[in-house]
Amino acid sequence: MFKVHQDAALLDLTIDSGAYSFDGLEIPEVSASASVTDAGIIHVSLCNLNHAASATVPLELRGLSGQKVEVTGTTLTGNKIDAHNTFSQPDAVVPQAFTAFTLEGDLLNVELAPMSVTVLEITPKA
Repeated sequence: MFKVHQDAALLDLTIDSGAYSFDGLEIPEVSASASVTDAGIIHVSLCNLNHAASATVPLELRGLSGQKVEVTGTTLTGNKIDAHNTFSQPDAVVPQAFTAFTLEGDLLNVELAPMSVTVLEITPKA
């Protein structure tokens, strides 16, 4: 899922997702990265590290003000913290289409499932 960032230019990205605490340790709840391809397609990868709760992430689409954009997404998550594929169950965890977002002007609000990896593709339209 992170392959989309290869050969793309890194974009500055700052998110304030709050903290996630587990076993006495505290880390940011959501980890994120963003890049843009030579064709102008923006990819944003979001990882919700919280195993028990969803996370809402607002993304301000700076630099795209006034432009129409198309947003699509793919997510990978399981129903248990240790969910994994095996030879007998090769499709226990598979990428799925992601639609849990809303776009209002320049603000993209994303609702991430617990323990998930989500990649958004933002394509500016002429």
